[in-house]
Amino acid sequence: MLHAPSTATELVLSVCSPGEPELVALGPRTRALYYRPNAEPLAPRFRLTAGQARAVVGVPLTELADRVVPLSELPAIDAGQLVIRWFDVPGEPGTALGPYLAATAPDAERETRWVRAAADRLVGTAGRPPAGVAAVADDLGVSERHLRNRFAAAVGVSPKHYARIERVRRLLGRIGSAPWARLATEAGFYDQSHLGREFRQLMGVPPGAFAAGHTPPPKGCSTATSD
Repeated sequence: MLHAPSTATELVLSVCSPGEPELVALGPRTRALYYRPNAEPLAPRFRLTAGQARAVVGVPLTELADRVVPLSELPAIDAGQLVIRWFDVPGEPGTALGPYLAATAPDAERETRWVRAAADRLVGTAGRPPAGVAAVADDLGVSERHLRNRFAAAVGVSPKHYARIERVRRLLGRIGSAPWARLATEAGFYDQSHLGREFRQLMGVPPGAFAAGHTPPPKGCSTATSD
């Protein structure tokens, strides 16, 4: 199975280790992971907004990139309360976290809106092409350095790496639906060569090999469900 690269930070109920399940923070993934599913049920997870993630983990999100860290090891707002809230609604793990975080991290929504505005400009939206870091910083009225530092601390990856990941994610769901050159343009790559370079860097294999099912050898248990 595949974990595609992801810009999200999630709370996951880990079922990989022996003993009791543990609530962990799953940071953004800068590379694809290929794994063998185990016999355990799929791990429930709760996707944090950018503002929530910084408030919950208590450190810049760059420290969580490509890591799975138990909440007990992080200076979270209250790891014990998060675990309690995780099980608040029987049969729907994580449902109560949204309201709880809204009450305990009142500035999270404002930070999330700022990050979303930057992200939308970086990757482009319907009718608006992607923009470079300098243009996005100008749009938001901040310096490039401020944009890079604030964005990375809230998301876990740099603005440029964020755009790379989102381009590849856009492409994954469309492989085989059109010629590579057309897919490259529609996903926001400069050309097919640009697509090939970034795809191989993030997915570990060239686009053609991935489309044919030739992927790296899978690893063992993973704490999150596949995308």
